[in-house]
Amino acid sequence: MRIYLHGMLSPSSQDMLLQKLKELVEEFSSYIKLDTGRELDEKERVGLLFALRAWEPSVFSSLRREAADDATEC
Repeated sequence: MRIYLHGMLSPSSQDMLLQKLKELVEEFSSYIKLDTGRELDEKERVGLLFALRAWEPSVFSSLRREAADDATEC
């Protein structure tokens, strides 16, 4: 399964999301511990990757208007 999401978040929303991700990491770790007693042929190797960072493609940032320009157009 692959999921890619994007959007604009305030710093406080980013903090809340990061906390949820940390909880999911802890849950993932608990499943690893739970399955340590199982035989190897009963398990599969899996990876879990999370990334949360400010990001904007350079092609978009070059089109960004200045904040002062936005105020004059309203």
